[in-house]
Amino acid sequence: MNYFIEGVTTKYACFSGRARRAEFWYFFLFLYVVWLVLSAILGFLVPAENVKMVLFIVTMVYNVAIFVPSWAVLVRRLQDTNHSGWNTLWIYTVVGIVVLLKYLVTAGDHGPNQYGEDPKGSTSAEAPSAAMPSAETPTENKNTTQS
Repeated sequence: MNYFIEGVTTKYACFSGRARRAEFWYFFLFLYVVWLVLSAILGFLVPAENVKMVLFIVTMVYNVAIFVPSWAVLVRRLQDTNHSGWNTLWIYTVVGIVVLLKYLVTAGDHGPNQYGEDPKGSTSAEAPSAAMPSAETPTENKNTTQS
């Protein structure tokens, strides 16, 4: 919920910087939860003969209000994986949706990249590949002397 509130307040139209996977996915999860709750409430409060029109109008207003912060968090997420925000245009092609989804689920670059510092705060020295032990581990000295 904090990612959503921050996304629609302090980062409303912030297209610079980077967004972690958690920020991106929680933002969109909460965006849809708000829409579902809003639709359910309107379904109970509005008379049955007007519910479709009212839901349409409220949904359109909600979509217009949430468009800019949604696009901004999408651009920041792409920048975390070191891809330009122009890659959001992939969404308008069938193959591009798969490419865009791959970018969105990929872990971000460790350490700073051309779009800013790592949102996790790690540096390239703390990257998992640097922390993993080397494949060349010393072998144990076995007693192989022959008598």
